[in-house]
Amino acid sequence: MKRIILSLLLSLSALWASAQTVKVSAPNLVSATEQFRVTFTVEGDSKVSDFTWSPGSDFQLVWGPTKSFSSNTSIVNGKVTSSSSSSYSYLLLPLGTGKFTLGAATATFKGGQSAQSRPFTIEVVADNSQASSQGSGQQQSQGGSSQGGSSQGAVTSGGKTSGKGSDVFMSFSLSSKNLVVGQPVTATIKLYQRAEITGFDDAKFPSFTGFWSQDISPQGNVVFQRENVDNVIYNAAVLKQYVLIPQQSGDIVIEGSTLDCIVRYRNSSGGGLFDDFFDNSTSVRKRVTTPSMTVHVSKLPSGAPASFRGGVGKFTMTAKVSKDSLYTHEASSIVVTVSGSGNIALVEPPVLNFPSELEVYDTKTTENIDRARGGVSGSKTYEYPFIPRSYGDFVLPPVQYSYYDTESGKYVTTQSDSLRIHVLKGADDDAPAATVTMPVVTKRGVKNLSEDIRFIAAKPGNLSPKGRFFVFSAAFWIIAAVLVLLFAAIWIALSSIAARKADVVGTKTRKATQMAMKRLRLAQNYLKQGIGAAFYEELYRAMLGFVSDKLNMPAADLSKERISECLSAGGVSEEAISKLIDVLDACEFARYADAGSNEQMTARDDKAVEAISTIY
Repeated sequence: MKRIILSLLLSLSALWASAQTVKVSAPNLVSATEQFRVTFTVEGDSKVSDFTWSPGSDFQLVWGPTKSFSSNTSIVNGKVTSSSSSSYSYLLLPLGTGKFTLGAATATFKGGQSAQSRPFTIEVVADNSQASSQGSGQQQSQGGSSQGGSSQGAVTSGGKTSGKGSDVFMSFSLSSKNLVVGQPVTATIKLYQRAEITGFDDAKFPSFTGFWSQDISPQGNVVFQRENVDNVIYNAAVLKQYVLIPQQSGDIVIEGSTLDCIVRYRNSSGGGLFDDFFDNSTSVRKRVTTPSMTVHVSKLPSGAPASFRGGVGKFTMTAKVSKDSLYTHEASSIVVTVSGSGNIALVEPPVLNFPSELEVYDTKTTENIDRARGGVSGSKTYEYPFIPRSYGDFVLPPVQYSYYDTESGKYVTTQSDSLRIHVLKGADDDAPAATVTMPVVTKRGVKNLSEDIRFIAAKPGNLSPKGRFFVFSAAFWIIAAVLVLLFAAIWIALSSIAARKADVVGTKTRKATQMAMKRLRLAQNYLKQGIGAAFYEELYRAMLGFVSDKLNMPAADLSKERISECLSAGGVSEEAISKLIDVLDACEFARYADAGSNEQMTARDDKAVEAISTIY
């Protein structure tokens, strides 16, 4: 029990320590006269109670530490999480040149736990340039010289040409200049500057004729990092990076690159007080170039094994059966994986020998290439699907794969173990068992899936009718006629409905009585409630709207004389017209006088209904 509790405590302590981190941020390349900043950031869920660090004897402490603190609390789905961050900044000055290591800083937290930063190496150079490198290089960078072949470019400005050592130049480098056909090489184009570059234009990069090429340049904006070039600090950035694989032997020439840079220089005016306030600078257009480079490519040596599939580099190979015990007519596959570094993108699948009892299908290829490491490492997986057509035990010979090893300069062959497949008899399989061992194949018990030749009957058989054919029978014609008539009736009905909808005047006339009766029912409702003014108003709207819809005339154009004239021309009796006019007069009179008794309003409502019914 004590051991379990102790293990739990140790686990919790390890988890707590992993939650507290101390990170260091500093340039890894500075000049001997440059002051630079070192910042330690402590992150975790607990506050720092003490922080200790010493710059050592290689650097002079100019200022610090400068402290800052921030905290963050978040609530997600009712769960409260909090974190804090503390920063400690120091300003240092080198006391000599060379490579020096900054010691680890220690942060102590409440409760007595502590965490340390990792050691950090800084290179200090004399920086022979008269112009100092820009800034204090707050970001970390990795410096170093190019391996293999490299060419330093030139910068052209105002008709004068200056090479390495100027304020702006470009370089082209190869990881190797002596290759064999199929050997991958990394090409890098970098830009170096000690002046402020504000833009790029008219870029021209090589086409790499004679090579298979793949662009693996960093994505996003161009990022400058510090590098040491002959004890001069430059800000360098990778413009383009490629993986090249030569496809032919001989001396191949890679053409140079050109790039126009817009460089801004600050005018020297004696350091006036307002120089920083006003833009006291000049922009100059400079073209930087790299010379062409020749690469020597040798042929692959003769005597390549039969299992050589074009691989150049260093590879390993594995082979396995995805399902080594199965039934007849059940699918399985052999999976071969080739991995390593080299021209992995151009590697071809190895050749496998299958017995005839196994029906083999097209090979499926899957790539897993590491683009971050230059695209020259990774793996390729080849899947060979097959289906056994007879049961028994099958032994496939070892899978062999050969490649050319560039380090040893010879062909290397790798092979897997023998692949064993045990096939069981299926439920509907009556073929005899087969035992096959490759490369000596014993073919027994191959299942006959179907007969190749079927006999043709020489004499007519006894044929008898199985009923009458429905097409062109009497029932067929009757159903066809009914369908035609039904379609015609539907078409006529739809045409009639469409015509009635298109007749706006007729539709309005037909609905005149319906709208009038609707308003009369509303007037009768006001009559029952004893609201005389509302009754006459709705009654007037009902009568005038009815006549307007019937005559298809705007209500504003209707006068009593016009109503009488139009209704008479339409064949309406004088009695119906008189009743209509009387109702309209009574409605207009009621607007300015007493509405009258309930019996009078009822009588006028009845007269309105009679008039509308007669005219309708």
